[in-house]
Amino acid sequence: MIVRTLILLVVLFIIDFYVFQGVKLLTRNATPQTSRIIAIAFWSITVFCFSVIITGFFIDWHTWPKSIRTYSFAFIFVTYFSKLFFVLFLLIDDIFRLFRLVTGWITSKPAIAATEEAMQSRTGITRSSFLIKMGAVIAALPFTALLYGMIKGKYDYQVRNIKLAFNKLPGAFKGFRVVQISDIHTGSFMDKAPLEKAVKLINDLKPDVIFFTGDLVNDMSTELVPYKEILAGLKAPHGVFSILGNHDYGDYYQWPSKEEKNC
Repeated sequence: MIVRTLILLVVLFIIDFYVFQGVKLLTRNATPQTSRIIAIAFWSITVFCFSVIITGFFIDWHTWPKSIRTYSFAFIFVTYFSKLFFVLFLLIDDIFRLFRLVTGWITSKPAIAATEEAMQSRTGITRSSFLIKMGAVIAALPFTALLYGMIKGKYDYQVRNIKLAFNKLPGAFKGFRVVQISDIHTGSFMDKAPLEKAVKLINDLKPDVIFFTGDLVNDMSTELVPYKEILAGLKAPHGVFSILGNHDYGDYYQWPSKEEKNC
């Protein structure tokens, strides 16, 4: 466990170090004070993320207050997922730099530099600056979208109506309504109101049967306990049926023993 945590921290630090080189290029025309503020803000986020991960190693994060646990790890995921897009553009830029370096050895360095200067004179921006700025914009898109989904959009439930038709469907099933739901992840709810809203939305559809296709919890069956009565409110004349999802098996949690996992 400690080895995996150390490897994770090393990988994340490499990502941060690499991304920060791009940030410095983006802000190279800023004042020293502005550059200092940006650097402090950037590395403060890194310190926060590392602190959460290290604390989770020593103190089981399942024992943390749910809101702190959920938002902390969600923020870490959103942050580094978005940085990967920036890393991709930085890599492309570095590949171009390496290509120019190798080509400069083979041909003439002044010619390579002249080509880059000519491009800048035509477009007002070098290829390197364009790639870095484009990478920053692209990285900001998933960061903004995921952050919105984490804070605001996660309870914006959507209903998709799909009509099914079969040639030999018995007449008794004409107009039969099936409601399929999945991935509730009760361990991620901050309070009961959003789940009550979901149950009401499902019941208002007047389903004949309800199928739940997995991931009722994140890791532990105890996550479901506070919401049992709410989910018991799901009603359908022909019953409510459920299967286990990958999270319901508890495979993503380090259990002390197999016996405790199977309890």
